[in-house]
Amino acid sequence: MLTPELIDKFSSIANQLNPENLSCDGEMPMHLVRKRAKKLHAEWAALEKQAGRTVTEEDVYSYEEKVKAYDALHIRVSRDNI
Repeated sequence: MLTPELIDKFSSIANQLNPENLSCDGEMPMHLVRKRAKKLHAEWAALEKQAGRTVTEEDVYSYEEKVKAYDALHIRVSRDNI
């Protein structure tokens, strides 16, 4: 099951896999970029085993958008109650 903690971990890995972050804005040698990407993909796979299913970046971003929408609504409702 995808828990908020797992989503946070997936989100962190997805962010690290972003090409600019992965290559340190092109400053990292390609052999190190490939090594880093391999490590991050292995971490992703281990998290998928914990979740008990395949998880896509779309799953992660969709969840994050739902949380942002919920938080925005909750903040609005809270302010309306003041």
